[in-house]
Amino acid sequence: MKRVGERGEGKWAEISWDQAMDEIAAQLNDIIKKHGPESITLGFGTYPKGGAIPSRMFCQAIGSPQHLTIDGPIASLPILWPMS
Repeated sequence: MKRVGERGEGKWAEISWDQAMDEIAAQLNDIIKKHGPESITLGFGTYPKGGAIPSRMFCQAIGSPQHLTIDGPIASLPILWPMS
């Protein structure tokens, strides 16, 4: 679903998964071009740790060192966690 009205109006349109992913990717690319990959941060809380690995892989893929976990901020340790 995609909001087509102003926030709070409750107006939505159904869109495909492909369209949703394309729009999200375009917005992320715009942010990275304007502000750099460091402007994207992913945080991972207390839920079972299986999700920390994919979120870290996502950060690596976009070139962001900003990956935070419940164990501590990876973002503060870029030398220990090189983006390869």
